[in-house]
Amino acid sequence: MHKVFEACLLAKANYTDEELRKINLAVTLKKLRKRQYLLQEGDVWRHYVFVCEGGLRTYFLDDKGSEHIMKFSTENWWAGDRVSLLNEAPSKLKIDT
Repeated sequence: MHKVFEACLLAKANYTDEELRKINLAVTLKKLRKRQYLLQEGDVWRHYVFVCEGGLRTYFLDDKGSEHIMKFSTENWWAGDRVSLLNEAPSKLKIDT
């Protein structure tokens, strides 16, 4: 587990070593390049992402092709499309680095 993520968890609650071990088994560390997509419009979002380094932007394109940024997720913050996740529906959003 990434130390930044572990520190965030421990700042919010007391976890036993066994609980941290189980969380670690469920966590996947993924490194992205600059301008790499994490989610594209039409994909179904399956998980949440914790930003350990760098940042992500969540946005959509309107009918004219203009970008509308909804959120920046910086270090120690979460990113994702809750509507797509909960409804198992194609996302209307894009998330990139």
